[in-house]
Amino acid sequence: MTAQAIVSAHYHTNYRPAFRIASTSDPYIVGLTHDSRGIRFTESGTVRFVFQQALYSMGQACVSDGFQLVAYLNKNGTSMEMLRVFKPGVHYRDTSISLSGATRVSPGDAISFEILSPAQCNVRFFGDETAISLLSLFWVPAAISSSMTAAVASTGLPSGAVRNKPLFFHQTSSQVPQMGLLGKGSPRQRKDFVFRESGTVSVALDLKLIHSCSLVKVTLLRQSDSEGSHEADRLQPVPIAQQVTGQMLEGSQWASMSLRASFQVYNGTSVFFILDCVRGRVNQISHQTGSGVSALWVPA
Repeated sequence: MTAQAIVSAHYHTNYRPAFRIASTSDPYIVGLTHDSRGIRFTESGTVRFVFQQALYSMGQACVSDGFQLVAYLNKNGTSMEMLRVFKPGVHYRDTSISLSGATRVSPGDAISFEILSPAQCNVRFFGDETAISLLSLFWVPAAISSSMTAAVASTGLPSGAVRNKPLFFHQTSSQVPQMGLLGKGSPRQRKDFVFRESGTVSVALDLKLIHSCSLVKVTLLRQSDSEGSHEADRLQPVPIAQQVTGQMLEGSQWASMSLRASFQVYNGTSVFFILDCVRGRVNQISHQTGSGVSALWVPA
């Protein structure tokens, strides 16, 4: 399904976008809630979604505090936060904020979004027929799909003159047979995501950080396709995807970066993320909100 965000006049503080459906392959399974602010599901499955909202903001508070985009999962009338990303703000300029994630849904569940902006920040949210602000998602039956989410761990966070340092995580979703973080007893615990069945995986990583680097790189690497194989462990990890972001004008303000990738996995494939700072320092990485990873697995 794809859905276009409806244009909004100037808006202060928190904003919940409303949508109109542009296309859907199965309106019985996926549709809008009664107020058009949520996406409802009638059957169990796993959902991968991407929402991008274009906006224009005015006010210095927009720059100092930035914006947050939050995704909620509504179950039985109770709304639970699933994912949250941060985007630095701008003053008298256009920008956009984007969120991608994966989650398991049951009949009657709904997904909705909220954009949080500072109280003294005046924002105009764009939406029109050109799909400038668009939600796209696909639903996969529960029997042939799996998902997981993990947040950046509070311990072992890279800081200072970071050179190809690994990121550590803790799993925030329930355990599934097809994939998960390596646990205690492994020398690569909390770093490697291991896959136990062949398939295709789509991952989305978001980081919220303060840095003074001229360039920040985050890289996703494949460790091996043979869990426990000493020969495979000796092989150099192979990069799957990489994303970079440039220098911040103020080294004391929060910045953000995202990485998205899809790739094939086999029984024993493991992947991990590393962070690299070129000419500068990483001052802080948020482990409370805005930094995490989600993954969707479907069979080969």
